[in-house]
Amino acid sequence: MKNSARMIAAVAAAGMVLALAACSGTSNDSGKSAGPASITLAIERAPGGGWDPTKWNWSTFAQLSQASYDGYLHGNPDGSFSPALATAWKWTSDTDFEMTLRSGVTFADGEKMTADVVKQNLELQSKGQALSLLKSVDVAGDDKVILHFASFFPDLELVLSQQAGLVIGPKGLADPASLSEAPDGAGPYTFEKSKSVSESTYVFSKNPDYWDAKKVGFDTMTFKVIDDAQAAFSALQSGQIDMSWARYPNVDAAKGAGFKVFEGAGSMLMVQFVDMAGKDVPALADERVRQAINYAVDREAYEKNVSPGRVTSQWANSETEAYDKSLDDTYTYDVAKAKELLAAAGYPDGFTLPISTTTTNQTALEAIAGDLAKVGVKVQQIVKPIAEWVPAATAGQFPAILVPLSSNGSYTDFASLVLPTGSINTRHYDDQKAVELFDAAATQRDTDKRITAWHALSKYVTDDAWTLPMQQTTTFYFYNDKKVTGVKRVKGTLLPAIYWLQPAA
Repeated sequence: MKNSARMIAAVAAAGMVLALAACSGTSNDSGKSAGPASITLAIERAPGGGWDPTKWNWSTFAQLSQASYDGYLHGNPDGSFSPALATAWKWTSDTDFEMTLRSGVTFADGEKMTADVVKQNLELQSKGQALSLLKSVDVAGDDKVILHFASFFPDLELVLSQQAGLVIGPKGLADPASLSEAPDGAGPYTFEKSKSVSESTYVFSKNPDYWDAKKVGFDTMTFKVIDDAQAAFSALQSGQIDMSWARYPNVDAAKGAGFKVFEGAGSMLMVQFVDMAGKDVPALADERVRQAINYAVDREAYEKNVSPGRVTSQWANSETEAYDKSLDDTYTYDVAKAKELLAAAGYPDGFTLPISTTTTNQTALEAIAGDLAKVGVKVQQIVKPIAEWVPAATAGQFPAILVPLSSNGSYTDFASLVLPTGSINTRHYDDQKAVELFDAAATQRDTDKRITAWHALSKYVTDDAWTLPMQQTTTFYFYNDKKVTGVKRVKGTLLPAIYWLQPAA
């Protein structure tokens, strides 16, 4: 296995509920607030691990991350990247990457960002997270660092714009335990600990020393943890919050109440066959059984009757290079074909398959169980609250899990699934053919050749039925456009970014 097989992706944890009120102001053409302006956003979970961004999941905590920390680059809606703490960047060879750092950056406590601080951050992130290919970092003057990688890293810009690119200040680096209480970042907002309540309410004030402070629209930004979609919608209706994560059942009601509904490409809803070796469920070791399960589920009916989304048979997210449109229809709904494959594999009467998920995805699991029952596969449904489910799932406790997985790019997505060290490959299944296909794509600098290589890996995983993909979900987000404008999503992420938010005139 090559060095790239040491890639490990990050996983996140969970939290609780409550609500608070907010008010808004006006804005002028320069993007600066014309008067005191506040905004309150509902978030689904409290930050796991306190305020240490190395323990966060970008899709879940992106908005909190963007408020309290800043990264080297900012992602844009079109998939491009803008300067942030880095003003210039380039590959100088297949394994060397150079970044020029912004001067005059200070952290919330007044400490300065230096090239040495950046070096320490990068070295920290190289330990088991998305930058595991990073071998060493050289400081080249006051404003430049050179990153040396084991091989070419095609998704590096994306990674540097997400959690692995968030820069922690010197005090946070020296005392990581301090990050359990408050962030130590150079973000557009500073954390107001005295006004906040852990796992409930997080209050931030505009950072006047932020490098792009003139574009920071709000004087106060408050995040409320509300882990129930209906409760979040009710808080929006009552004016307690101005923006919120949302679920499809409330879309019509939100539109009817005059709220704006933001839609975007969401996560991949799928059943992952964790027990690929068949230790607990011997049937799962046979690819024909996994294929049969894929044929047995009516994805079109689920999309029509339960939740909208892009029906697909492949695991790759449509906003990544690994996505191959021709694979979407690999498994059509075919009960006869499913029964034929099960019989050929030695399971003409079916078998029992434990599948675990969270309460949020229980309806989806029930729909899958109903379809599988028609071919003799009895689903043992194991449904747990997310706070209990996450540690159990990440420990590989369940032979199969139903989970919506967000994307962090082709490299990180497939590293987490097919490498024996991958974070969602929790039972360390080792398929050397998949690893070879991964390495062929992960180390390819030519874009066209790399996409071809990713497609080959995506086809292999689809044909071998490592998962039961249901759909790429549609992400919904509600907001009050009388309070806020600039609601945009960075390509590949689930929630609107805070970068462009401004008070409504």
